[in-house]
Amino acid sequence: RFQQSMLLLYSLLFFTAPAAATVSQIHLSVSGKQGEISFSWIQDNSAPETVHVGYNREALDLSFPGVLVPTIDGRLSANTWSFSVVAGLFDVGSELYYQIGSGGDILFFTVPPTEHEDYTFGFVADMGIFWTTPFVRQALMQDNTLQAFVLPGDISYGDGSTTHWDTYMDLMQPLFSRMPLMVCPGNHETVDEHKVWEGKEYGAYRTRFATQPLATNSRSPSPLYYSFDMAGVHFLAVNTEYDRESFQPGQPQYNWIENDLESAAARRALQPTVYPFIVVFEHRSMYSSYQAQDSMHAGNHGHDTVLRAALEPLYLAYGVDLVVCGHDHQYERTFPVANGTTDANGIIHVQLGTGGHNIYWSFGPQPPTTAVRDAFTGYGRLTVRSSPPRLSFEMLKLDTSVCPAGDEHCSYNYFENSPRMAVGSSVFDSFELNAKTFTTTTTTMTT
Repeated sequence: RFQQSMLLLYSLLFFTAPAAATVSQIHLSVSGKQGEISFSWIQDNSAPETVHVGYNREALDLSFPGVLVPTIDGRLSANTWSFSVVAGLFDVGSELYYQIGSGGDILFFTVPPTEHEDYTFGFVADMGIFWTTPFVRQALMQDNTLQAFVLPGDISYGDGSTTHWDTYMDLMQPLFSRMPLMVCPGNHETVDEHKVWEGKEYGAYRTRFATQPLATNSRSPSPLYYSFDMAGVHFLAVNTEYDRESFQPGQPQYNWIENDLESAAARRALQPTVYPFIVVFEHRSMYSSYQAQDSMHAGNHGHDTVLRAALEPLYLAYGVDLVVCGHDHQYERTFPVANGTTDANGIIHVQLGTGGHNIYWSFGPQPPTTAVRDAFTGYGRLTVRSSPPRLSFEMLKLDTSVCPAGDEHCSYNYFENSPRMAVGSSVFDSFELNAKTFTTTTTTMTT
């Protein structure tokens, strides 16, 4: 008894409770099920923190312990660990408050709908942290219309740098922690984009983004491509990078895309007012008039004829409304197109690699399929409207004149010194799409 008493006394005197983890890079996504949210974050110890959630800021009475995400190919900074947890089922449209751990900030978000209602998405690709990207970041932060954010690849320009990933995700946390962030891979999500086909090159991406629940819920064989419903839009996140053979007929990704689109189109035919739209986002462009001025970009940019030949017939057959991509750092929108020509029953393609990472200024001759194009920094807003059902798109051009073109660090330093500076913007382009009707034999645009 004496020994037990002494051990107890010693433990009381000298035991130090483990310090709470420092939590960073917080971001949200949907899981693919209505009312569910995936919370993801990085922390500086391996003991999982808990997400505390509540409908009242003063009563975070729902608890969801974090689950350690395996670090793939060592793509995290030293002494950091990635965690994620799927939580729900929450009431759609309600505002929820949450805190990760016991000492972090109390944050909030609104639970997104799966079925059709008015809703606004932000879209941009090819961001990173330098050149004019900080203008985009600042403009997105001050845009109170956005309810979710879609990023079709080249997210942080991390390549092999975990520091770039950490910096980008920290800078974007104020946006990504208050609305769903939906992503697909680009060529710069790899350690070495020229070795992407080896299969392990998406370690940093897969360690940070909770796409496995999305893959599971959409019956995708890979977390690198998936689908989900939000606000009556059926979204497909297509991977144009890893194993380009995978989107050829008979291959895994191709088969999944075909099955997913077939199901989405059949459901739309049965419930045209509930799920009226199908939108694809992917990194590379089927239609681009960018003309490379150097050997590094030649052959790797511009319109991807291999991608178009493989997937455009599927997109047309199942009535895809809109394809959004990046890769070429310019803005370009097509007329409705099919098989390389304008077609009233075709698909509009929007290329918005305008996230600020080294805008490309060179174009080739403008093809007849292109409605409008220009080189600038900006982002897109896609609004789902319910009466009547339609998609409204605006492309916003940002005023970056305070920083000279080609200065990689100007805007980064500018906003570090002036963090509250407002960014001027103007609508460069806009269009609307009415809901399509679909049958097994033909796709037509309604009036």
